[in-house]
Amino acid sequence: MGKAEDSFSEELRVLSPNTRIIYRRLVKRFMVRFGVDGLEDLFSLQWESRRSDDPRDLNWAESRCRRLMFEMVDGDFELWPSSILPTRRNVLENGYSGVSALLVYDALDCFYRSQNVPFKLGRRDKPRVSKSGRRILLDAGFHVMWDCVGFEKHRNRAWMMFDKDNGLRVSDVLGFDVEDVLEAKEYTIGGEIYLELGRIITQKTKTPAYPVLGPEAVEAVRRYIGDRRDGPLFLDRDGKRWSVPAASTCIGDIAVRAGLENVGCHSFRIRFETKLQGAGVSEFIFKRWMGKAIKAQDNPYSQTYNIPGEMVRLYAMNYDALRVFREKQEVEELRRELDDTREDYGDMEQRVRDMERYIEQQRMEQAIREELDRRKR
Repeated sequence: MGKAEDSFSEELRVLSPNTRIIYRRLVKRFMVRFGVDGLEDLFSLQWESRRSDDPRDLNWAESRCRRLMFEMVDGDFELWPSSILPTRRNVLENGYSGVSALLVYDALDCFYRSQNVPFKLGRRDKPRVSKSGRRILLDAGFHVMWDCVGFEKHRNRAWMMFDKDNGLRVSDVLGFDVEDVLEAKEYTIGGEIYLELGRIITQKTKTPAYPVLGPEAVEAVRRYIGDRRDGPLFLDRDGKRWSVPAASTCIGDIAVRAGLENVGCHSFRIRFETKLQGAGVSEFIFKRWMGKAIKAQDNPYSQTYNIPGEMVRLYAMNYDALRVFREKQEVEELRRELDDTREDYGDMEQRVRDMERYIEQQRMEQAIREELDRRKR
């Protein structure tokens, strides 16, 4: 390995494994697009342009980064080599999202920062990206996605339930193994099963999280696991651990089939936080479940964490806020209410028809009387 590769690898060490993969892939895409042979050449071209007296050379990497980002957003792939062309039809037709394009800048900024070479683009040189972020996934949207899971139905549904119930980032969800679920401490509260998955360290922020699975997720995950006793919890078609890019693409495609815009894996995390916050759960509690940083000096619940089973009990008390499917008896009540409404509607329709016939009969009798009076005169 060359010096450029060593420095880049050292810079990537502080990032999550998924981010490392994405940054390397995007740097490679940049080099293939503009015919750069390796990281040493990528460094040299920017370094030489910075030393040039010609002002047109001062932005070698910046100008090409800008060009690549706008090609991605505009779907202008005419000059792209076949080896880096996107394979998804909707990307070929509509281009990449602005967020995906901005990752090219982040990846190159990471590389040149590791080489101590200046690299900077102004706000006007970047594609405009909506700041609204991912939309919260409502229960109605979840129901539609549940019916649109397509291939690998049990896996996709298990993932949806798993993330819906703990609000972890997708990279953390995919890090679980089958043993983590089988060996989790089980609690039965109110006749329903809850699993305490124990302490994990999140990949992105390196903060501890203490996820819990509710009864909906427990049922879906156990159905998906089946007879397996070890290995990654979520598998791809080749039997390997499901990768973050593949999972993100899959969940995004399901949302598109369900007719939902701007919904992806992170929408489940937003839903978890929003639902519990709306139910009045303290942020110090749900942040601990989902692995968000908490200031210890401001935390009034620090003693609660040390009581065995107390966090699971609190979770169970507020689980109704996270449910997406009603109990069977509630469904039956809704069906009976619907049948009663239909009967009432049928009775009302009959009354309306009787009233219309009566009015028509009165109108005809009035016309006959008027005709008789006219003849008498």
